[in-house]
Parts: sequence; structure tokens; C-alpha cells
Amino acid sequence: MLFEHTLNGWDSWSSVFQSREAFFPLANAIFRKEGLPLAESLENLPPGTNAVFQANELIIKIYAPIQTNMDTQQDYATELAVMEFAMNHNISTPKIIGHGEFMDKYLFRYLIMDYVPAASSIQELLLASSSEKKDFADHIKQISVKLHQPAQNLLPRIDLRNQDNRMNRMDGLNPNLIKELARCAENLDYDEVVLVHGDITRDNLIIGTDRSVTLIDFADCIMAPAYYELPAIIFELFLCDQELVAEYIGEEDRELFLDALIKGLSIHLFCGFILKDYFERIDIPRDSVASIDELRLLLQKQLFPH
Repeated sequence: MLFEHTLNGWDSWSSVFQSREAFFPLANAIFRKEGLPLAESLENLPPGTNAVFQANELIIKIYAPIQTNMDTQQDYATELAVMEFAMNHNISTPKIIGHGEFMDKYLFRYLIMDYVPAASSIQELLLASSSEKKDFADHIKQISVKLHQPAQNLLPRIDLRNQDNRMNRMDGLNPNLIKELARCAENLDYDEVVLVHGDITRDNLIIGTDRSVTLIDFADCIMAPAYYELPAIIFELFLCDQELVAEYIGEEDRELFLDALIKGLSIHLFCGFILKDYFERIDIPRDSVASIDELRLLLQKQLFPH
């Protein structure tokens, strides 16, 4: 067997999925199967759910097998389908070099892509000039417009009213805020949905030397109202930077934008993580915001102070 570790749940996977030594033989066997040059070494990339490494000028993503108690088969199918959709709609994404399954000790699904080097980080962009921020916000807006298409039958629909999908990530938030967000999600209209990335964050964008923007990691894409996209962009990508937010929303009414942002939070599968990260950044207790009205006022003061 090429992969020698025993997998029996998430803990067993989380202890090994960033190990270059553990995945090196398996990665090279996959490269051999695809007729690609063998890697001399693997380099770690930012951790997520799956094992992702750089090998020469390629990226290999090895999805967690079913024995980890993570059902990543849909993640794999989603990523392939949406990357093809994105390329067909002129959204910059890494080129797919190979994909498939490799049976070893476990069945591993994999995806091989071009490596896209980053010239600068989002953190650097937060310190950039107003004109550079405007260009970046425009890039993100263009990506959103191109991506947010009806894309019928591309992905299976999920029930965004179902709170079970996100409740385990809300621990630590004020119970009343959790109830109000759940009530908001239940009362929304889900008739008009589009393809959304759902995770446009600092980790999933690459800024090139020419300031081009490449979008990566499509495993969390779903069909949802377009405002589902807003929480990740505003909180995790822009870090609530006033200039970036202002450039992104342009002439849109600020009150309507806040409405959309709250709606997006109420249905986002990672709402709890997003809000807890936000409260930590602004140094307030996680349970201190007790209602949607309080959250809205907090955001209004930070995003639109004038």
C-alpha cells in the first residue's frame, strides 16, 4: 500500500492530511497514472478539509475518503462541474490537468491543476492606494456577476431553511441572535437562486503580477440567492475595509445592502464561524450581540460611519 496510515474518522485524517511524507508515494502514483512528471517533493499549501500540495508547477488535491466520515464525493463533483462552468464564463481559474479516482488502501479522488503563483497578498492590498482598492473591488464584482447565473441542473439544491446545516457552527453566539437569524432564514424567498461560490475569502483568491484575480476552491459552491455570497466577501475577504466595501457596492442603497448582508448571514452554512471571527477581530465577546438589530447597528457604524 502506498498510503500506510489507518483512517477511522475525522481525527485520524486531520492528524495526517498535511503530511508530505504520508502522501508523497500516493501523489507520485497518481502523477504516473496521469502521464505526468513525478514530483521530487511536495510542498504544503494552506490547510482546509482535503490534502492539498504543490508539486513542481502543479497542485494536487486529494479528497478525504469516506473512512474519514467526510462525504467528499459531492465536493469532488461540485468542484469539477463549477470549474468547467467558470472557465466557460471567462472566470480566471486554475487549468484542470487531470482528475479521477485511485484505489489504494482507500479510494482516493483527486484533482490536478496548474499552479498559479501569487504576486501579493490580500493583507498588502488593505494597505494599498484607493485606486488599487477600487480595481480589486471591481474585479470581485465582475467575478460575482459572471458566476451568479441560474445554471440549472449544475448542482443539486440544498434546503437553506434547514438549520441543522449550520447550528453546530453557531455555538458561543448569543442564543437570541441565533434564533432571530434562523427566523430570518425561514422567511426568505428561495424561488430565485443562482450559482454562488460561498467562500470568496483571502485563502481562495490569487492576485497575479498584473493584478489579475484567480478564483480557487469551488467545493463549497451551491445554488442560493445571490446575497449568500456577501458574508464571505465582506467579512473574510475585505475584512470590513470601508473603502473596499464602498467600491464593491457602488451606488447601491446602504440600507438595502445591509438588508442583503444580514439575509446572506442568516442562510450561510458558515455563518457562525464568520460572525465569531468578526467579533474576535473587533475585540468584543462572541455573545455580546443579542439581536439582528444590534448586529445591523454594529455593521452600519463600521462600514458606513459617515
